[in-house]
Amino acid sequence: MDASNIRNLTRRIVEEKKADYQKIADKAGTLRRAIESANEKMASGFKQFAHTQLIQNASVYGRDVIELVKESSDTMRENKVLISNVQEQIVSIKATLAELNGSLQAQRNLVTDQLKTDTQFSDLKSALDLSANIRKTGQATYGMLLEEVSQKLPAYEKCKTFQYLLKSAFGTEAYARGGLIASFDKIIALKTQFNLNQESHSILLGIKAASNEALGDIESNYQNALEAYENYEVSAYDTPEIIRLKSLIQDHESKLHYAQSELQKCVDVDGRHAAFTDSLSLEAKALVHKVLTPKDTYALADLAAATPSTDDDNALKIINRALDDIKMLTGQLDRVNTELKESELALNRAKDIKRTVDNDSRLSGDRYEYSSESKVMDLLTGYVIGSIASSDLVSNLKRHSEYVPPPSSSSSDYSFGSSGGGFSSSSSISSSSSGSFSTTDSF
Repeated sequence: MDASNIRNLTRRIVEEKKADYQKIADKAGTLRRAIESANEKMASGFKQFAHTQLIQNASVYGRDVIELVKESSDTMRENKVLISNVQEQIVSIKATLAELNGSLQAQRNLVTDQLKTDTQFSDLKSALDLSANIRKTGQATYGMLLEEVSQKLPAYEKCKTFQYLLKSAFGTEAYARGGLIASFDKIIALKTQFNLNQESHSILLGIKAASNEALGDIESNYQNALEAYENYEVSAYDTPEIIRLKSLIQDHESKLHYAQSELQKCVDVDGRHAAFTDSLSLEAKALVHKVLTPKDTYALADLAAATPSTDDDNALKIINRALDDIKMLTGQLDRVNTELKESELALNRAKDIKRTVDNDSRLSGDRYEYSSESKVMDLLTGYVIGSIASSDLVSNLKRHSEYVPPPSSSSSDYSFGSSGGGFSSSSSISSSSSGSFSTTDSF
């Protein structure tokens, strides 16, 4: 076996050991996540157990817990009274708002009826209607013109000859004195009908500018008419009574918004009380949980039996199942961690082999050969599993390798002349009408 091939062997061993290590590491990670999940289930079971005990067996856990439960209940009753008061307040505010909005609408209807006989308002509306019709007609008419121009102008813009003559100010008196170039450009202009095209181009640009200007004037007139109409209408509805009603409505809407926010806060508090997740209940649960934590599952079973609810019995089942899972998974993880350490050691040994082989020409040089590939593999495998020391590995590998001299080289005659090995070259340029060039070189 060529000694250079040993590098491939060591690389392959390293990759195999990497794969083995990663596989075991993934298994260890899966077990750790399973243990974390079991711990979470056990913690959840303890919370449920403590919750049920707090509701149905609080007296067992001392006076502190009982007082916290009583204070929480008193707070719940006070909160329910507050909810009722705020709800009544909301009903009253909504009734007032309905009455104010009715009055406001009546005042607006009165202004609307007055505007129907207002000659100045009628004139403004007529002017707006006329301006709107002109705007609609203008957009259609000038829009068609602009569309036609937009279709025709690109042909002039894309024509390089036309653009060249246009930008060079062809046809002016100053350009005519340009000498020979002006004469050539005149020929091009005649062939491309530049004067006619320039006239058409100017007409299109004029149509575009005039259309845009006309549309701008029409739009400006329309906006002025609209602004005058709307300003008059708005000022007509801003009577002192309407302004007063709007202010009252805004004030009551603010009161309603505040009352609704307060009601939501009370409802949230009531929900936390009902679920025993308010601050007082949570504090009581913490005390219960503190008492429960050091107890074994037999003591927990006795406490669960003391309540009529099955919630704490089910929670205890979850706790016991989680404890069993944690015990089983922890044992598996201990064994896998041992495998992982052994795999890491084997991987490091494989990397050591690779570095040793790569850095020693006697072990991997292209002028050496090994007498037995199987013996080399046995030595490498033995070192990886720890049965062979590093010094023994290197000495044994070198003992099974031998130097192979390069093949003998024959003498060479590097002479230049008319005999063998000479160099000759001939080149010819054809004088044919095609003007071709050809060359031949021979060694």
